Amino acid sequence: MVETAHYTYDFGGGWLCLDFNNTLDQDKEGGDVEHLHTYADLVEWAAQSGMISPGKARLLTREAETHPSQAATTLADAIALRRLIYRVFSAVADGHEPESADSSALNAALGASVVWLRIVRAPSDNDNDDSAFEWGWADGGSRLDQILWPIVWSAAQLLVSERLHQVRECGSENCRWIFMDTSRNHSRRWCSMESCGNRAKQRRHYHRIKASDLDTN
Repeated sequence: MVETAHYTYDFGGGWLCLDFNNTLDQDKEGGDVEHLHTYADLVEWAAQSGMISPGKARLLTREAETHPSQAATTLADAIALRRLIYRVFSAVADGHEPESADSSALNAALGASVVWLRIVRAPSDNDNDDSAFEWGWADGGSRLDQILWPIVWSAAQLLVSERLHQVRECGSENCRWIFMDTSRNHSRRWCSMESCGNRAKQRRHYHRIKASDLDTN
């Protein structure tokens, strides 16, 4: 994929932490294509996900410009969290337990995040409905790391979810995207049929043609 100033992120993973994992792309040769070059990119991803409001995005962008060193540290923490999420859920997709060190690292990140977790009133279209509550977050003000809290919480929620068995890793050898397989017979192989699935189909066709040419000769 080609980088642009306003990159449109993919949110087809089916779970927030998996969508975050999928901000690291791969080209046809298996080389990494990074979409989070700056803290501003991280803010843009969070805004596109609906995780933060446009106003919060502007606030965090200004704060990052004022404190570039802190912004760089938070971006590095985000990349480390993304690697951790990949290791944990790649293991799950393969039917294995995550490494104990990775479980410990995720628990440490969770401990630092949940202190900001709150029970809040759920939005409702019914003015008479005053009984609905949901998980929410305390206002992190201008803290640059607040973007990471919901991602960590999302990973923890998925690990204890009854839907954990749906976690899959793309079947392409050049892709590390992870997604929730919600297909009827749980047979989805590719992150996207339009990209990895189509390339695999083209490779199979190429090898069939080559094999046919060899048989003919």
